[in-house]
Amino acid sequence: MRELGSTKHTKPSKIQSWSILLLSVGLIAAFAFAIGPWFQKQVPIVDEIFTLIEEHDINANAYFYTDIEGAYDGEKYLKNAIRLSDEKEARLNIPFIAGLICCILILAIGFKFLPME
Repeated sequence: MRELGSTKHTKPSKIQSWSILLLSVGLIAAFAFAIGPWFQKQVPIVDEIFTLIEEHDINANAYFYTDIEGAYDGEKYLKNAIRLSDEKEARLNIPFIAGLICCILILAIGFKFLPME
């Protein structure tokens, strides 16, 4: 029986470490260049949001850190777009389930292979 507080870690081999790194980078690249654009085309409201952001040349990342009027207008537009969207778009469908599965797989890989120190 393992004693409470004892930590026994086995160091992964170089091949295993590089494999984990390459797999992680590959998953991020797959999401950025394949899964994300596919998801954008499958869910019309997401495509509408992306189009609006691109048309108005909005820096969507900056809204989290700044308190500007454009952020308020954008939030109001997006809330109304979601509220007025077709109910068929907001259901449990294949793109939504695929997104959930991808997130769970990424989390599982992280918890399995990344060091917990």
